Amino acid sequence: MNRTDELEELMALTPPPALEDTLRRARRRRAGRRGKILGIPAASLAGIAAAFVLLVNTSIPFALACGQVPLLRGLTAAAAQDPSLKAALESSYYQILDQEYTENGITLRLYCAVADEHRVNVFLTVSEGHGWLYRVFPGDGSQLGYSAKLDDLDARPGELQYFTVDFAGGTTPQELTFLYQVTPDDQPDGEVLAQFRVSLSLERPFLESRRTVEVGKTFDLDGQTITLDRFVLNPTHAQLDFSDHEGNTAWLTGLDFYLEDERGTRYDGILNGISSFHEAGEDTPFTGHYRLESAYFGSGEHLKLHITGARWLDQGRDVMTLDIPAHRAENLPGYVLDWSAVREGGGWRLEFTLEKTGGPIPFFSTEGYDSSGCGFWTDQEDENIEHIYVLLENCGDQFLTLPLWYSRGTPCDTVLELF
Repeated sequence: MNRTDELEELMALTPPPALEDTLRRARRRRAGRRGKILGIPAASLAGIAAAFVLLVNTSIPFALACGQVPLLRGLTAAAAQDPSLKAALESSYYQILDQEYTENGITLRLYCAVADEHRVNVFLTVSEGHGWLYRVFPGDGSQLGYSAKLDDLDARPGELQYFTVDFAGGTTPQELTFLYQVTPDDQPDGEVLAQFRVSLSLERPFLESRRTVEVGKTFDLDGQTITLDRFVLNPTHAQLDFSDHEGNTAWLTGLDFYLEDERGTRYDGILNGISSFHEAGEDTPFTGHYRLESAYFGSGEHLKLHITGARWLDQGRDVMTLDIPAHRAENLPGYVLDWSAVREGGGWRLEFTLEKTGGPIPFFSTEGYDSSGCGFWTDQEDENIEHIYVLLENCGDQFLTLPLWYSRGTPCDTVLELF
């Protein structure tokens, strides 16, 4: 039995009559606890999540109440590379969808959604071809900013998979519509075999389930003054919110960090979805919001933040210029060991040799140029050295101006207690 068959078997279960009033009893119990969530230690978050799920989803209350919760191996296997999502599923934090659509003989089936304030994950199968999330918008058809990702671009027809939609600068709409296209192969711009317009109605308690800690700690980080304003613990991710200070000589543009509880359980930076961002309309490159794996379903009572590295963009040195004929560079970051520019077609192939810093690749913006691609590889003789290339097409300029993402990276050893 594969993971899709297991899920089909689970969704066919019928609640026993003895459990028909489970939701009513769950609401009555929850009403007695109202107003105490932020006062409960982190160790009780798993219990809160269980009570919460009883409130909002009658299928899950049935399973929890009768003690017959099947292990959803299909869902957890699909989410194996996302620890927070896997923990949410194992804790029965999801909303059953059970929606099916057929067009041109192709069937799209939605199984369940795992949602919170900023993210929604939808588990599905498509009977034929390759599926692509084409567009996402609120139920009212308005525009919003988001990032979307399919977990497995090589999923076979009928294989359980999921997509993640991340609303970094806003909140997850309760009413959500998405367009899902199916092509015959793994090319999203190929022939469209079917297009589905799907509407989701997410249950509000999922979108309101979080714990917010106002930290308000100001500290020195590599000679710059930074404040950790708050820490938000959502079921599928955690978020750190920092603010800048006047008088700093560099903007924070990246962090290396992890959370750790008193049991030694570690939660690293997030891999699935948006990992960091700055406020829309922000007039500086300061990046103050960072995502981590979530401890929402963990058993620890205390969490500490360990900052192990930082990346900075020095003020006044935020643009790199390359004089190609003279092979001269201005504001070249110190981690760049060498560079070259070679004519390719009607543009340039830029190559750089770097010390590894954990920063973004490429380390500069190609805005204003027609960039057709880039790549990188580790040096065969020294694993701490990387080589990257960037192709600029239709570029006859011999003097290039390239805004930097960061000037330097520094190791750090800063520990902050969150709660």
